[in-house]
Formats: sequence, structure tokens, C-alpha cells
Amino acid sequence: MKKYDVMIIGGGPAGLATAIVAGRNGLKTLLVEKRIFPIEKACGEGVMPTGWDHLQKLGIHLHQFEQQYSPFAGIRYISHHGTQAQANFREGNGVAVQRTVLSQALFEVVKGLPSVEIQENTQATLMEEEHCFCVQIKKIKYYASLIIGADGLHSKLRRQAGLYDKKKSLHRWGIRQHFAIAPWTNLVEVSWKEGIEAYVTPLSEHSIGVAFLWDRGKIEPSREDSTYQSCLQHFPELQKRLTAHLALDEPKAIGPLQQKVKSPTKKNLVLIGDAAGYLDALTGEGISLAMEQALLIERVLIPALKQEKNLSLALMEYRKAYQKSVQRYYQVTWLLLTLRKFPSIAESVVYVMNKQTDIFQHFLSANMGVVSPWKLSISQILRFVYSLLMYPLRRNQE
Repeated sequence: MKKYDVMIIGGGPAGLATAIVAGRNGLKTLLVEKRIFPIEKACGEGVMPTGWDHLQKLGIHLHQFEQQYSPFAGIRYISHHGTQAQANFREGNGVAVQRTVLSQALFEVVKGLPSVEIQENTQATLMEEEHCFCVQIKKIKYYASLIIGADGLHSKLRRQAGLYDKKKSLHRWGIRQHFAIAPWTNLVEVSWKEGIEAYVTPLSEHSIGVAFLWDRGKIEPSREDSTYQSCLQHFPELQKRLTAHLALDEPKAIGPLQQKVKSPTKKNLVLIGDAAGYLDALTGEGISLAMEQALLIERVLIPALKQEKNLSLALMEYRKAYQKSVQRYYQVTWLLLTLRKFPSIAESVVYVMNKQTDIFQHFLSANMGVVSPWKLSISQILRFVYSLLMYPLRRNQE
């Protein structure tokens, strides 16, 4: 039997971030990862301004990326029929960085923490006992005051803890590939088609990431290379841009994206990041949420561990704060998921957003949890509704 203050199962950004907050508070911590660092994953790779702020609080700075990153100023939407709207973030630039580069930067910080032990290439199994969970590794039981499940979208710990909720309303998949081509914009570009979207992220001066999200009925996943080509064919202008440019790697897919949980906590277990539940990737908030949850653990749970207080009360406080944190993500994501089902309405909304940038910026801020999506001024609401109603006439005039 081995005993730790904190055990973290999963070494993605969520797990590494939690190792940082536990380690810098002097807690005896074990991080277990089944793969070898740095870790790759299908990901849009754009970190929103609030997410970048969280990363800096965790000790991550641009120089650690060694020029393998690209700031981006905002978002550009391109509708089904080519209507465009774009806006810069009010909160400053986001940062686009390849997943392996981010993984390595976080890993280097963790390695510098003397109270953190790392086990790579190691499988762990969650086991439930009467009053707590423990972890088995190679027939040895490991106990910890707090166990963090950070093993990703298709979390085994979520199932082993009995927290997996089978109910799903969405069946969406994603796939991503990198290309050696200079970015043509300093924005993340999102193109909508019926049942599928394309996301182009500037990653450096000479490379971009191109990702697709789609409904299961639109494209049936097969081999990743053929699936990627099937997605690309829905966007002929993007396909033309990429022609003759070198693909830097093989496509990498993931899905289904929606994952539900009954609760993010149980006994001494806390699920964080994608393991704690996921709706969809179209708002690009995955990394930001994971970093925010790690910092929430530092604020709420780690003091209870250090002071040897009753963890149950701290877990109740954590659940309340967690639900408040993810609520705005689900609100904005559901809003966009609903909007994409109605191409004509989406077309008019994009058109109006192009004319009223302040409203577009408001929803970008709402997506990051900075403001409520519903707290527009009366004048903004009236202006937005009026413009929607007048859209057919104005569109014809143009």
C-alpha cells in the first residue's frame, strides 16, 4: 500500500495543471499517465484569452513554446452562403499552440516540482472501497486523500466510479490535421455548412491547423485519412487553398464528443477536464475550462487538504463553483448548436453580427464566462431584433 495527498490519473492538460497546483502547494502528489510525454490529441489548439490567463497563473509563458505558437485576435464566422462576420476579443489575444507543445511546456513545470512523482507508460485502475476510492497499479494499492480523474473524453475512471451517464442527444465527431502554409488571417476562421463546420487556426508563421466537426449522419467515420478528405470536400475554397501545401502529419480524429456525467465528484474522487463531461468543441473552450478547474481545486480543495479539514464540505463548495463555471459554457454552446440546425436563421445572424460588432464581441466574452450571454443592453437587444427583421430587405438591396 502506498499513500499520497493527491493522485492524478491522466496527464493531459487538465492532469498536468492539477499536478502543478498540488505540487506548488507542497502536497505529496502522484501523476500517472498511460502514454509517454508529450501527449498528442485531436484538438482545435486555440486557447481563448481567459484560458491563456489561466495558463500564465500556472506558470506557462510564451517563451516556453519556443516560437511554436501564434496569437490570434478574435473569431471570423463564414455562413453557409459565404456571409462573413468577425470581431476581436475585448479581453486581448488568444494563443494557438500545438497540443504536443502545450503538453511539453506543462510537463516541464511539473518536473520541476519536488513533491510530484510521475509515472509514465503506466495503467491505473480505480477501485471503490466503503469510504473512499483507491487506485491499483501493478497489483499495488495506492491511497490518496484526493484522487483526480483527468483521463480525457472517454474516461475509464468515470465508468469505474459509476458516474457515466449514457443519455446523449448529440452524436458529433471531430478530426484535425496540420499544414505547412502561412496563415492568411490572425483570426480563428469558422466556416459553417449543413451538418459540418471547418475551423482554421493559425499556429505559427508557417503553419495552420484545420479541424472539422460534423454530425454522425453527415459523414460516417472510417479510416482517418479518408474521413478527413470527405470533410474537406464540403469546403471547396478551403480545399483549393490547401492544394499543393504539405500536410505536416496524419489526420487525428476523436468522438463522439458529447459525454455526460452524473456528478463531477464522488467520495474522494474529482473528475476534471473532459473526464468531467463534455458537450461540444465548437466554442473552443476545452483548455480554458480544464485550467479553470485546476485553479478552482487550488482555491477550494487544496486548503482543506493542507489544513487536514473535512474534505466533504470542501467538495460541496467545489461542486457549486464547478457548476457555475460550466453553466455559461453549456449555455453558449447549446445556443450555437441550435443555431447551426437552421441555416437561414444562422445566415441572418451572421449578417447582423457583421454589422453590429459590439454584440458579436459580447457573445465572445459570454462564451468565456466574462459576462452573461443574456445581459445585453435594451438598446442592443432592440437593435439586434430590428436588424434581424430587416435582414431580408437589406440583403436584397445589397
